[in-house]
Amino acid sequence: MNQRHVIVLSIIILLYGVLNFVNGRFDLFDFQVYYDACGKLLNGESPYQQAFGLSSGFYKYSPFAAWLFAPFHFFGWMGARVLFFLLLTAAIAVGLPWVVGKTTKIVAPVNVNAVGVLVIVGVTLGGHFSRELLLGNVNWLLFLAVFAAFILLEKKPLVAGLLIGAVLLFKPHFIVVLPWLILRKEFRVLAYTALAMLVLLLVPAPFSGWGWNLALIPEWLGAMQAHNTSLVASPNTVYAPFGGFTSDTIVVFGLLAVIGFAVLAMMLNHFRQEKSNADIKHANSFVEFSVILALIPNLVHTDTEHFMWTAPLIALVASYWFQSNRREKVVVGMVWLLCLIPYTLATPDIWGKDSASWLQESGVLGLSNLVFIGLGIYSFYKLRPGIT
Repeated sequence: MNQRHVIVLSIIILLYGVLNFVNGRFDLFDFQVYYDACGKLLNGESPYQQAFGLSSGFYKYSPFAAWLFAPFHFFGWMGARVLFFLLLTAAIAVGLPWVVGKTTKIVAPVNVNAVGVLVIVGVTLGGHFSRELLLGNVNWLLFLAVFAAFILLEKKPLVAGLLIGAVLLFKPHFIVVLPWLILRKEFRVLAYTALAMLVLLLVPAPFSGWGWNLALIPEWLGAMQAHNTSLVASPNTVYAPFGGFTSDTIVVFGLLAVIGFAVLAMMLNHFRQEKSNADIKHANSFVEFSVILALIPNLVHTDTEHFMWTAPLIALVASYWFQSNRREKVVVGMVWLLCLIPYTLATPDIWGKDSASWLQESGVLGLSNLVFIGLGIYSFYKLRPGIT
């Protein structure tokens, strides 16, 4: 990670924050949900079944997650927003080069164009980072925690389990990594994850009271259920195009089975490779883990910012693109540019409100993410000549 990269990214992000402040858009509505929910807990009240900020601003996460925002209440609402924006700035400016650097180190050649890859990944994720900063959400922070958990799997399984457990108390979507841990026989990490979730759920009890803390847990589960939506009706999921052909249950479970078997087939192929070459296990595990993370917003109903979790695979595509032949550069480049329209550029500032809404809600955003996942897997195998 180059210090200059961090400085340049920090300046760009801070200028974006200043611009939002000047234009009266420094609202951080998602952060307000976490901040106000914590405020309710500090006052001995439940944060569930009420909207904060916008009419859609319901708190749907665990009591533990809300308590993490208690320190921000020492600085008032404006101070809290500034501090959280600075936290996101640091997380992106430091985290993005770190993710790209780790990705290229694990699976790409030593002579990869590191600056070029970082620029391409940053531009591709720019729209999601913009929305993350505008709303003040935690999706990038959660991704960094899970990414760090993978890096620490072998040497520090306790820390890896703690990170995964904490993230699951924010977004249960990450539960999809648990079957992967089982197949990769990371049983210690699984045990530490379960232990971490149990402990973290009970951590607030000495401060808020055991009975009150336990009463909030079913409220949290109810809030998740109440604000869920039909997966088939969620346009960017893999199920949406098949709605109406048969029952929603058959569509969802059928496609989950197909995708699950596809990932399993990839892993079985990797297991076969590793019998004769154990050195490739880490790279194989990395791409499996990255594919599973990237698939989450295609499998569950969630916000568009979650598509930023495809970052490692996008870094893979960029790494291979720089060393591919001219024909591949043209073909992949054209496909990439087409995918950028819904994936990165779906903003009313470019297309107008109606067109931007169509790009986000017609399903083309989800499709573009699937294309990036496919290109990432293709690039992974192309970067490893002689391994099939």
